[in-house]
Amino acid sequence: MLEPSLTELPADSFWTKYKKPFWAGLIVAAVAVAALTAYVLFFRNNGQEPSRLDDVSLAIAAPEISASGSEISYEILVKNLSSAKLQALVLEVFYPKGYTFLDATPDPQETDGKKFALADLASQEEKSIVIVGTLEGPPREIKVIGAKMHYQPENFRSSFSVSTEALTEMTAPDLSFRLIAPA
Repeated sequence: MLEPSLTELPADSFWTKYKKPFWAGLIVAAVAVAALTAYVLFFRNNGQEPSRLDDVSLAIAAPEISASGSEISYEILVKNLSSAKLQALVLEVFYPKGYTFLDATPDPQETDGKKFALADLASQEEKSIVIVGTLEGPPREIKVIGAKMHYQPENFRSSFSVSTEALTEMTAPDLSFRLIAPA
């Protein structure tokens, strides 16, 4: 009778029985992990652009109170805080209900004054956008103006955004009249 060698496995061993399913399962698991990693890194979008708050300072200087129907001016200040130049700058402005756009410096992309294309912003450089219009509303109503800056750092391919808003409380219209009656 022949004795089996010590290096040979018996015919019904676990390894010989499950060798192919083991490798197939391992390959499927590796592909699933790679697909999940690629989805999380490249394709998952939560509906918002990423924000690099350390790159840009965005602020709106707005009056705290304004008489209804009067001319109002907002100044939007943008400053590059990063060490890289910022490019593809687009500023979107979200006006409150009752606001009528009149003028802006620099000129907006569209006549409604809601979108501004700005030149590249060098490191530590700042720009100011002044927007003039009229604002109407009932007394004590709080009006909110918002701004969102889209930009791309020179050393990135992705675009980023940063947002801000400011509040203005409405007061009664400034009306003055003189009544002249016969004496």
